[in-house]
Amino acid sequence: MAEILGTLGINGQLGKALLYELLGQIAKDNSASSSITDQSLPLCKSVPISPSDAIPSVEIISVDCRNHGQSPRSHLMTHPLMAGDIAETLKHLNISRAVLIGHSMGGKVAMELALSMPDSVEKLIVEDIPPMVAPAPLIAGILSAMLNLDFTQVKNSNDADGLLRESIPHDVIRAHVLTTLHEDVEGKFQWLADIKNVLENLKSLVEGNESAIELKGRTPYTGETLFIAGGESQDLKNADMNEIRKLFPKADREVIPGASHFVHTDKPQEFLEIVHKFLR
Repeated sequence: MAEILGTLGINGQLGKALLYELLGQIAKDNSASSSITDQSLPLCKSVPISPSDAIPSVEIISVDCRNHGQSPRSHLMTHPLMAGDIAETLKHLNISRAVLIGHSMGGKVAMELALSMPDSVEKLIVEDIPPMVAPAPLIAGILSAMLNLDFTQVKNSNDADGLLRESIPHDVIRAHVLTTLHEDVEGKFQWLADIKNVLENLKSLVEGNESAIELKGRTPYTGETLFIAGGESQDLKNADMNEIRKLFPKADREVIPGASHFVHTDKPQEFLEIVHKFLR
């Protein structure tokens, strides 16, 4: 998500924004001010943002979660564990408070961190995922297509694009998926994300009964919260906001018409405008 927020400035008083999304890969930005490769933490990179007339420039931190990008591999993927990864990353970067922006599974992780460590979360933005159970056939289909890709036929990214075209017909989503394609030193291609582990954990992360954020005994997160839904997606648009506000009492919802579950790729300008307004 870092690449589409490249022109976004965030009020300096809010500290830094932490971006976290399913299948996200850290943007390849040569101007990045620093890179952290401590393998006990999710790999992260701080990306400087161009100044805005309305909002000062601050750092954007993009994080690859476990089994994504070059972050450590693990058979264990739960919301509390990955929220702990983010908490450790914040500590490692000496960030006491951050704005969290999370898409899909990353949104669940961001919600978990906001509920378990509210003092570390200045504001919360969740893209197209509710705290309760939500079916995710689109995500499952994409992961299956990636897992079944025959890399023996892939000599370049165009080959992969052609092979995935039938199973992932949405051009923007397919282009997003291809950002995780990696060529090793021997010229062989593979996914940077550990697709098998992510797919095996999908039900507990996104769509199964165990994917719901635990409600019992939780203290609500009282910070400002924004849920952004895709108008063509059922994941968040039809969710009961009264139920959501039991955990996030200051939650509002924005629906972007014409956007699928991947709101920020389908409607990047509209998504940015909503995020920009919320963070002012």
